Amino acid sequence: MRDTPTAVNGMRWVLAAILASNLSAARCPAAQLPTPKPAIVQAIVRAAGLEARVMWMDGTANLDNLDTQAKVAAVMEHCRKANINTVVVDVKPLVGEVLYPSKVAPRLVTYRGRQYDARYDLLATALEEGHKRGLKVYAGINVFSEGNKIVGRGPAYTKPQWQAMCYVADRSILTPDGAYPVTATDDVPGTDGMAVYTPASGTSRRVKPGETYAVVSNGVVEAVMSADAVDEQSVPIPEDGFLLVALGSAADWMADRLRPGVTVSWDESDRLAPIEKAPGERVSVFVNPINPEARAYELSVMKEIATNYAVDGIVFDRMRYSSLSTDFSAVSREEFEKWAGVRIQNWPGDIYGFTTDPSQEAARGPYYRRWLEWRARNMKAFAKEATTAVRTARPDAKCAVYVGSWYPVYYGVGVNWASDEYDAAYDWMTDKYYETGFAPLMDWLCTGTYYPEAYRATAAKNGRDPDATVEAAAGVSTTVVNDAAFVYASISVSDFVGRPAPLMQAIQAGLQESQGVMLFDLVYVLQNNLWGVLEQAFPRPAIAPHDVGELLNRIKDVRAVLPPAPAKPAAVGSQNWKLVVQE
Repeated sequence: MRDTPTAVNGMRWVLAAILASNLSAARCPAAQLPTPKPAIVQAIVRAAGLEARVMWMDGTANLDNLDTQAKVAAVMEHCRKANINTVVVDVKPLVGEVLYPSKVAPRLVTYRGRQYDARYDLLATALEEGHKRGLKVYAGINVFSEGNKIVGRGPAYTKPQWQAMCYVADRSILTPDGAYPVTATDDVPGTDGMAVYTPASGTSRRVKPGETYAVVSNGVVEAVMSADAVDEQSVPIPEDGFLLVALGSAADWMADRLRPGVTVSWDESDRLAPIEKAPGERVSVFVNPINPEARAYELSVMKEIATNYAVDGIVFDRMRYSSLSTDFSAVSREEFEKWAGVRIQNWPGDIYGFTTDPSQEAARGPYYRRWLEWRARNMKAFAKEATTAVRTARPDAKCAVYVGSWYPVYYGVGVNWASDEYDAAYDWMTDKYYETGFAPLMDWLCTGTYYPEAYRATAAKNGRDPDATVEAAAGVSTTVVNDAAFVYASISVSDFVGRPAPLMQAIQAGLQESQGVMLFDLVYVLQNNLWGVLEQAFPRPAIAPHDVGELLNRIKDVRAVLPPAPAKPAAVGSQNWKLVVQE
């Protein structure tokens, strides 16, 4: 899409009006950070009629949908007709093998038993077919994921010294008739596995075929049931207990050993393990983000793409730690001690320690908050290197990032995607944690507002959590980014299959609270033939805010002379939000 005179003139008018009304602020002395300022991005974008419509195309999920030029052309044509203006083509899936000819990274040529043409260049094809239709085409890369446990390969397998080191709690549920290992907390149980869901993950857990459930309150089993016997769509998680979920042989054990009235307890031991052998991460094999060789490798992939392809930009996905459990390698300990100026005697217990009961929070050690700040500083430093590398290789390229919208708990993956002028003042933050915000380095962010309910009011009316809505999550995203970059609410299309009206509402809620939407993922649109719904959702073309010249820089210039807002930013959202990880 080209900039239209109407949109650009409208944007200039709004900027001029805001600037003229605040000229006196230029004479105010600079305040010490963080200095909250009134939000103006949303007003400017709306007045100018700008709106991002982003279609995400996952690499491995769409292997068979994008494996020929004809298929890519058909998808791009559908996007054009649906007035999508930006597409993200994932060319470095989490397996770490790429979908274009590379001199840096290994090429994906087989996946789950199928061969793929090593000569086929998905990125070049997407650029050709997208650009001829006026679409902006971004390369998506899974930055620190270098292996896939399901297929058992990737660069992290050939370079095991790069792998993240996990701090693992091995827990077993104890009964009078024996014990059974619980392999996941607030996550799916896996084949022949058992998982525990605690109140931290929400108020209920959706029923899935083949699973067996045990509801436990105050250490006593209240009920045991199979999915087939559950009438409701979800099973409640007791506030004073937990929910056990099992599959396969674990489900057989549960049916034999757990009955109403049985008393249960926990056994726990902890250890360090490379992520390849750690049960907490189900699919991705992450590398340590501060391993010098791994960092250099990831930067070389970015440089190769930006140098050899006329991409409109690069979107960084999984540019993070795997979870709170990583990285506890010797190099991380050494670098943290150096940064903090301490010598840790009890490693890793002085960072945090596991409790026996998984429903209880980890026991924070004396260096816990500084550890979180250090991890976030690592990610900001890498984000600066990455954006510099891309923009140096291709000056016109934009840089964007996917993150989860659940900001109050996103510290678990070591990322502060807020503005560096935003201080939420949570109790896990140090006084300088806000400095780690990396939003100002990006042109735009898409945040995963992955909830099946669009609006807060509707959720409350239906007895569900108003915070677990697209509207609430998009609002949090816009608030914490604080005009440092454009923000686009990401909609999980799979949550709305067979529900076209709620999908339209989710899109509208995202647009209401942010400056655009990202649709995840193409595969669900194709499987359910949702192009007609999208054409209704976007009846007219629109320009994405990130495609309007120097708009973001102009907004930052305006904000620089605005007086501070009357109050310090407050904490937003719920610290009990579940850390949903996109896989």
